[in-house]
Amino acid sequence: MTPPTIESEVEGGAPEATVVTPAARSSRRRTAIASADAMWHKADSYFDTTRIWWAGWILVSISFIFATCGYAARFSFSSDDVALQNILQAIQSGQPFRPSTGSATWVLKVPVYLVVGALVPNGTLAITICILLLNVPLVAGVLFVARRLVLEYAGNDRRAMVGAMVVMWCFFAARPAQNSVLMGTNARNGEIGLALIIGYLIIGALRQRSTRSRLQSSLRLVACTAMLALLVLDDNLWLDVLVPTLLLLVLITWLRSGCTGRAALTVLCVVVVGSAGGVCLLSAAQSFGLMISQNFNSTLITPAGIMPGLGGAFGAIIRNFNGDVWGRPVSAALLPPAAQFVCAVICLMLGLLAASRIRTDSSGLRTFLVLGIVIDLALDIATGNAAVDENFRYAVIAAVFLLLLAVIGIGDFLASGPRLRITRLAVLVGVLCAILPLVLNIRLTTDSIAGRLPDPQVRTHEIISIAEKRGLSVGLGQYWDASVTSYFSGRRVRVSPVLCSSGGIGHFPFLVNTPEAYLSAPRMFVVTNAAFGCSPDIVLKAYGRPLQKVQMTSSSDQVWIYDRPLF
Repeated sequence: MTPPTIESEVEGGAPEATVVTPAARSSRRRTAIASADAMWHKADSYFDTTRIWWAGWILVSISFIFATCGYAARFSFSSDDVALQNILQAIQSGQPFRPSTGSATWVLKVPVYLVVGALVPNGTLAITICILLLNVPLVAGVLFVARRLVLEYAGNDRRAMVGAMVVMWCFFAARPAQNSVLMGTNARNGEIGLALIIGYLIIGALRQRSTRSRLQSSLRLVACTAMLALLVLDDNLWLDVLVPTLLLLVLITWLRSGCTGRAALTVLCVVVVGSAGGVCLLSAAQSFGLMISQNFNSTLITPAGIMPGLGGAFGAIIRNFNGDVWGRPVSAALLPPAAQFVCAVICLMLGLLAASRIRTDSSGLRTFLVLGIVIDLALDIATGNAAVDENFRYAVIAAVFLLLLAVIGIGDFLASGPRLRITRLAVLVGVLCAILPLVLNIRLTTDSIAGRLPDPQVRTHEIISIAEKRGLSVGLGQYWDASVTSYFSGRRVRVSPVLCSSGGIGHFPFLVNTPEAYLSAPRMFVVTNAAFGCSPDIVLKAYGRPLQKVQMTSSSDQVWIYDRPLF
């Protein structure tokens, strides 16, 4: 028997002892639980699926904006995004339109670059705005696919909708600032979003008992066909993974009686016509010498390449579940990645739970998701794309379907247990895992605005300053120095990309308008970059002694100045 507790209270200056019995303590606990339940039920009655959807959209958008701004505050932009904008600005300045081999995946980005370039001067702000706009299709695609399949699984079940929004928020937007596989500053995320929107339209045509008119349905299919053609035109590697995955899913869904023969035939026509249209557009562009897309074609993987392919896929998954810890204090760096790693393990377990119930899946949705994951991953590995680290993006269907399978697992778990308290716990854990990196990214953004962070472009600005003070406007530099210098100087200082090796220095016309790779002037400079092979010894061997050597303060590299053309 638990002894009573003695509490001292003071009233009118005189101490008085009060006995608190176990029954009174239990009554207080029941009262607190009842109050919490009342608050939960009040919130539950207010947030229907529509309000949950819009609240999720708002949270994802805010989180993504600060994740992108946080990245811009901490890291220099020497990415494809800068190179592609430099190509466009070179053409606008009057250079002939001759993008180099390798200048793929920029067709869909040109409108964004044109609009932002006309409104905002070159710099970090302009690049950040471009990245935000190019990632809008990704956020939209993830949420559209999630809503379509979650509503099909759970109808108007608010628990499933909350689970879906928390999972999407945690894994796709509320991330520590980084350049991740599926969310970050990658200029190709617009393609991923377009692929997901295509998948959303095709899934709807296959599985949805549509209430739309025939005209509305036809317009959606035409839009899907056009988007698929543009995606293939922008990057022909989508033909390796996305198109076969869609075709196989359509056939399997039809064979399992998951859709009518008419719906399957319609979607097959959309996929075939869209893919063929993209190939025809690509061939026409190449025949006219535009060289819009020249991606390297992958080939079927050899037995020796299976392990690298699996390793690439596994590495990409781990990075997508973990945050970036570069340069952060241990306490701030490890907590969000650790929390997201725990969420990743839970996600995989819930996905296995949902997949284990395929035999009892009357709607066929679990089978659809599992087959989509297996087919997409198998094609990504078999075509050799997964062996290239960044090419895991072509398996985006597998990544999103895995998260949706986890959401179904959440629904199964809640349906078999004490739903209310476990739902509260699940939502609380998910929100905490997403809110912590969001707070870090907000702090990074505010510190950047207040000038409390070092300039991430300090090296680039120093190269520009050295050249302009000496009246130089044309130089040579390694790829990672070339485009950023040209872009951030507003093209007042232009740098041609070169490739350095023990055999000498040569032109490197990669991700550049071809004339830009062969610039020359009466006086030129060379930027050494020992980390990427352009050491002083190699520069000396290629061009001889310079007129002047200027030591950079931001690194151990130098700017060598010559009073003659170097090409």
